[in-house]
Amino acid sequence: MAPQRLLVVEDDPGVRTTIVTCLELEGYEVDAASSTKEAIDRLAAVSYPIVITDIYIDDRTGLDVLEAARRKDPGCSVILMTARGTMETVMAATRAFDYIAKPFDLDRIIETVKRAEAAYGELRSRAEGSARERNDRLLARHGGNLQNGVASGAHRRHRADRGRDGNGKGADRAHGASF
Repeated sequence: MAPQRLLVVEDDPGVRTTIVTCLELEGYEVDAASSTKEAIDRLAAVSYPIVITDIYIDDRTGLDVLEAARRKDPGCSVILMTARGTMETVMAATRAFDYIAKPFDLDRIIETVKRAEAAYGELRSRAEGSARERNDRLLARHGGNLQNGVASGAHRRHRADRGRDGNGKGADRAHGASF
């Protein structure tokens, strides 16, 4: 699997640059944000499979970033970082893919990102496989009756609208025609 595009959210410019450079040297494409607003704006525009965010950034937190990332892509792996090891951060970590305490080892960041990348790829493969299996079952059950999902859905709605007037002729309610 090709390396993913990641988002790093960190208010400390030195830490942010270190993480971004380390990940880029590993072959990842990395976008960076220095505030929750900037991160949430980026997440509204781009779906990232992996987000690394500090918890305590500004007037909002990395938990706001986590929520925005999951709204955009429920399978997004969010990695939380912080230097404050409080009960709040422990509880927040239960909603994240992983939790990294600062100061951290760069090898730990890389290892965690690789695990998140593998988990994301596995999740996507399962989702694609399930969709393919559903389509195969539908085709097997309905054979040639399924031209495509939109057409067959329109056909079912059209048939359901016919015959509701009780006289056997049925009216096409969408078009006002009789059959």
